Amino acid sequence: MCGNVWEWTRSVYEAEPYPQDQTVWITREDLMAGTKKGRVLRGGSWNYDDDCLSCAFRGRDVPGNGGDSFGFRVVASPFASR
Repeated sequence: MCGNVWEWTRSVYEAEPYPQDQTVWITREDLMAGTKKGRVLRGGSWNYDDDCLSCAFRGRDVPGNGGDSFGFRVVASPFASR
């Protein structure tokens, strides 16, 4: 994963990644937030500085942006309805 591409997530970006108040966590998964809200990027892109290579890297961008250093992460919930 390190040095591959940054992976889009559906999480809305906020400066504090995991606040103590878990009731606000649901707002971080707002699929209706639109394209003006930054989304979280995870992983490490090969196309940026050394400090951005870690798989623990957490960045942001708006959903309309893309490029050869962006990818996506497939996520499935074990609790999803069928």
